[in-house]
Amino acid sequence: MLGSPDPKIRQGGSAKAGPVVTDNGNWIIDAPFPPLLIPSDLKDGDKGDGKNGTWEVHALGLKLRQTFGVVESGLFHGINGFQAASDGQLEGQKPVAAYFGMENGDVQVRVAKEIEGIKSRP
Repeated sequence: MLGSPDPKIRQGGSAKAGPVVTDNGNWIIDAPFPPLLIPSDLKDGDKGDGKNGTWEVHALGLKLRQTFGVVESGLFHGINGFQAASDGQLEGQKPVAAYFGMENGDVQVRVAKEIEGIKSRP
């Protein structure tokens, strides 16, 4: 699936036999990707379109939305993932937290550590 090394249909776990199905009858697919890049991370000539094994976060988000059968994704990108720089250009902001729905119904929050140049915003 677009270069995801190990996509899987989410299973219901011990509480339910078979795949998890949404209220609309759709399956949920967990598709991990290598670390996603922001435009400033891209090397010369790499468009971040998956062809070189790298994905820029907004490019992957757009590709997922254009894929037939994909209803929604849990990838935050676009206006939610970019902020305007002082010169009016859009600059990337790496995610500061991710939320994972667990098999038992809990939500696990993973917060990114502060790294140089990127600070968590309240």
